[in-house]
Amino acid sequence: MRMMLEPRKISLLLVVLYLPLSVLTAQFDIGKPFIQNYTFRDYNAASQNWWAIEDDRGIMYFANGTGVLEFDGENWSLMQSEWLTETRSIAKDEDGTLYVGLGKDLGYLSPGEDGKMKFVSLKDKLPPEEQNFNIVWEVDYWNGNIYYRSTEKLFKWDGEAFTVITAGGNFHVGKVIHGKYIVRVWNVGLCELVDDEIRLLPGGEFFADKRVYVMLPYDDNTVLLGDRDNGKFYLYDYNELTRFPTELDAFVQEAGLYLPGLVLPNGNFAFNMFGGGIYIVDREGKLVMNISKEDGLNDETVTYMYIDSRGILWATTFNGISSINLNSNFTYVDASLGLPSVVFDMEQHNGMLYAGSNNGIYYYNDATKKFLSMEGTFGQTTLSAKHRGRLYYGSGGMGIIEVTGKTFKFVRESKNYDFRVSQIFMSEVDPDRMYVHMQQGGISSLYYDEARGTFIEESFTDQVDPDFGAFMEDSLGNVWTQGLQEGIIVRIEPHIENNKLDFSRSKYVIYDSDNGLPSTPLGFWAIDGILDVISGSDIYGFDAESERFEKKESFYADLFEPNAISF
Repeated sequence: MRMMLEPRKISLLLVVLYLPLSVLTAQFDIGKPFIQNYTFRDYNAASQNWWAIEDDRGIMYFANGTGVLEFDGENWSLMQSEWLTETRSIAKDEDGTLYVGLGKDLGYLSPGEDGKMKFVSLKDKLPPEEQNFNIVWEVDYWNGNIYYRSTEKLFKWDGEAFTVITAGGNFHVGKVIHGKYIVRVWNVGLCELVDDEIRLLPGGEFFADKRVYVMLPYDDNTVLLGDRDNGKFYLYDYNELTRFPTELDAFVQEAGLYLPGLVLPNGNFAFNMFGGGIYIVDREGKLVMNISKEDGLNDETVTYMYIDSRGILWATTFNGISSINLNSNFTYVDASLGLPSVVFDMEQHNGMLYAGSNNGIYYYNDATKKFLSMEGTFGQTTLSAKHRGRLYYGSGGMGIIEVTGKTFKFVRESKNYDFRVSQIFMSEVDPDRMYVHMQQGGISSLYYDEARGTFIEESFTDQVDPDFGAFMEDSLGNVWTQGLQEGIIVRIEPHIENNKLDFSRSKYVIYDSDNGLPSTPLGFWAIDGILDVISGSDIYGFDAESERFEKKESFYADLFEPNAISF
C-alpha cells in the first residue's frame, strides 16, 4: 500500500477552526473554546475550590479547601498552616497585596524570609469579643479599605484597625459596583454601605426573601441582578426594578445560579451554575454559549469565575480548576455539535460553514447551533474548492457539485459510479481549470465554459495513480503526482492548445530510485509550490538542476507517522 499523508485527514471527533478574533469576541457563535483542566492530582490539594485571583506579577491564586494555591503557569504550590483551612475568598488592594478570608480566620499574604508567600493572620487585631466567627465568605477592596464579610458581621480593615459593621439581619452576598458597596441582607433586602452603616436601597426590599447571587454592571448606571430562587434576572437603576428576560430563565432555577457572574470583554454576560457549568448570554439575553462537561469542562459545579490579564477565564469547581481560552482565534467543533465521525474539510462561504465528510456535506445551523446534513448529499466528500465566488465539492458518490446555501446542484454527476471523485484542485496557473483525482485512479481535468457558466470535462489520464493529497502544481503549470507503481513520482507537463488541455499529448517525466527516491510507499507535502516527498519519517526535496531528490531536514518532520497508509 502507498503511504498516506496523515495530516491531510482531519478525523474523528475534533476539528479546529481558525476564525478572526473580532468574530469570536463578538459572538462565540461557532465552535467551542479550548479548555485546560487541573485536578487535585495536578496541584496536590483538595478537589474543591472557591475563588480565583491574579496578582500584579501574573501569578494565579486559588482559594482551596486545604489552603491557598499558587500557580505560575507551570508550577503549583500550596500555602498551608494551622489557619489556612477552608479558604473561601481572596481580594487585592491597589498595592497588589492579597487578602484572604477563610474558616474562622482572616488576613493577608506576604512574602517570608525565603521569598515564598505566607499567610499572615489579622484575627488578633479584632476585639476579643469579635474573634468568634465562622466562615469569611467574601473579601472586597473598596475606598482604600478591605471588607471581610462573614454571615453575621462585616469587618472593615483600614490597615491599622478593624471596624465591625452589623445589619438588621445576616449578610448574604456583596459586591463593589458603580463605586458603591452593595450587599444583600437576609429579610431586609438589597442595601448599600454608607459611612459604615447598612442602608436599604430604594425598592431593595423586593429582594428581602430572594437569593441574589449575581450583581453585575449592565451599563454605567444600571445593575444586572440574578435571583437564584426564581431563576429570573432584573435590571436595577437604584430606583426602579425591571425584568430582564433571558433564554436561561427556563432552567436557571434548576441549574442553581451562583456568584459572581462576569461581564466579558465583548459585553456579553457569563453566569456560573451549581449544575450545568457556564452560560453566556448577550446584552439582549440571548444564549450565546453553554460550557459544560460535554464541552470539556472538568465539573459543572462552578463556584467562581475570574478573567486574568491575558483574557483567560478561570473557573473554580468542586472537582478542580479549569482555564477557558475565550481570547483565542481558535475554537473547535466535534461530534456533540452534530458532526459525523470523520471530517475532511471545513469551509466558510457566504456566511455559512460547511463540512465535507464520509457521509456527504454538513452545514452549521445558526438557530440550533448544530451541524445538519445537507439533504441529498452522500458518499465520501473531501476537500472543497472555490472559483469566481462559488463553492464546489468533489464526492465519491455524487461526482462534482456546487453548493449554494443549504442546497446543491450537479456540475458533473456520477452516474452508475462513472465519475467517483477523490479530490478536486483549482489550478493556480490558470484559475479556470479544475483538476480531479478519481477514486478509480487517474486524473481528470475540467475547464470553465464562460458561455454555459459551468465546468466542462476536457481530458483524462490513467497513466498516474495518485493517493489522497498526492498532487501539486508548480509555477510552470506542471502537475506532480504519483505513478502506477510504488516509489515513482510523475511530473506531467500539460499539452494545452486553445486553452484546452490534452493529457494524451502531454509529457510524462518519471522519477524513481535512479533519481534518489526510495523504493517504498511515498507521500506528498507541498508548501508554496515546493514539493516534499515523504517516505516513513524521511523527507526528500527536489533539486531542479540535478533532477534528483535529496534527503532534507524540515520543521514538520515529526508530523508524519511511518506506518500511516491511505484509506
